[in-house]
Amino acid sequence: MKWKVVLTALMLAITLSAYGEKPPAGKATAPEKIKISEQKLLTLRMKGPYQLMNKAFGEVYMAMGKLGLRPAGTPFAIYFNNPTKVKPAEYDWEVCVPVDRKAKPKAPVKFRIQKAMEAVSLVYTGPYGTKEHTGCYSKLIAFGSSLKGYISGPPREVYHEMKGFQGGKKNVTQIYFPVEKK
Repeated sequence: MKWKVVLTALMLAITLSAYGEKPPAGKATAPEKIKISEQKLLTLRMKGPYQLMNKAFGEVYMAMGKLGLRPAGTPFAIYFNNPTKVKPAEYDWEVCVPVDRKAKPKAPVKFRIQKAMEAVSLVYTGPYGTKEHTGCYSKLIAFGSSLKGYISGPPREVYHEMKGFQGGKKNVTQIYFPVEKK
C-alpha cells in the first residue's frame, strides 16, 4: 500500500508546474480574460470537507495508472457550492486530471471531455482559506461583469504548486470562472 501512496505523490508532483511569474505570497495577479482548450479529464466528484481532496486525487491517479494514462495538464478542482453558505459535510466539489486520451475508468472515477471555453482568471500565490484567497472570487466576478459577460459555470482552481494548505505561503493557484457574453 505504501508504494501506491508514493506513486500517487510522484504523479501529482510531475503534473504540478509553476505558472509564469508568481505574485508575492497572499497576492493575486490582475484578472484577465483567457481561453481554455478542450480537455480530456478523469474526474471524481465528492461531497464533504476539502481535507478529502488528497485522497480524491489519489483515487484518480490510481485509476490513471491502471488505465495506462499520462497526465496531459495540471490537476484542478471544480467547486459546485459556496463553502460560506453550507457546512463542510455538504461541500460539493470535483477533482479533475487532464489525461492524454479517452478512457473507461471504473466508478466512482469518471471520464469526460471539458469543452473549450472562455474564462476570467487570475493567479493567486499564498495559503488557502484566507481573506486574500477568498477575495479572488469577488475580483473575478466583478471583472467578468465589467466585460459585459456573465459567469456561466462553477469556479475552478488549477493547482500549479502546492506547499501546504493554510500554511502554504508558496501555493500557486490559477482561479477561473467560465464566462459567456450577455
